[in-house]
Amino acid sequence: MDTTNDTLHADLLVIGFGKGGKAVANTMGRLGKRVVLVEQSNRMYGGTCPNVGCVPTKALVHHAEKRRTSDPAQEWYARSVEEVQALTALFRRGNYEALNNAETTTVLTGRATFLDPHTVAVEAGGERLIVSAETILINTGAETIIPDVPGLRESKHTLTS
Repeated sequence: MDTTNDTLHADLLVIGFGKGGKAVANTMGRLGKRVVLVEQSNRMYGGTCPNVGCVPTKALVHHAEKRRTSDPAQEWYARSVEEVQALTALFRRGNYEALNNAETTTVLTGRATFLDPHTVAVEAGGERLIVSAETILINTGAETIIPDVPGLRESKHTLTS
């Protein structure tokens, strides 16, 4: 990366660490392009699916199907949640290291705000870094939608990602 006075210049800037963005960042990095990938949360490296969507929900279903009636429900659930959190942490770490350890790719954790069509400010913890790139890919994830069913939003039984 070309760094000058809190400014990074890259060939490609990817905002969001989901499946599409990480695949493009990885491919372009392997082709020798300078890539900066920005993710606003260190708990979302890899995107929605491995962190709060597909993987944890399917893993919890898997655990639920393995429970015997003699297994204490609350203990089983607590252990299942711990194991799923360990799995998602492993995926996050792998996603981060696969990109950030590449020679031409840098991962920044912070919130990106456009300054102009080729420049963003990335802010995290009071720090600000300016990133410019000829090409910017916006890959900003999913948002939970709760259907308009009376009482559903307020229910203690409603769970979302």
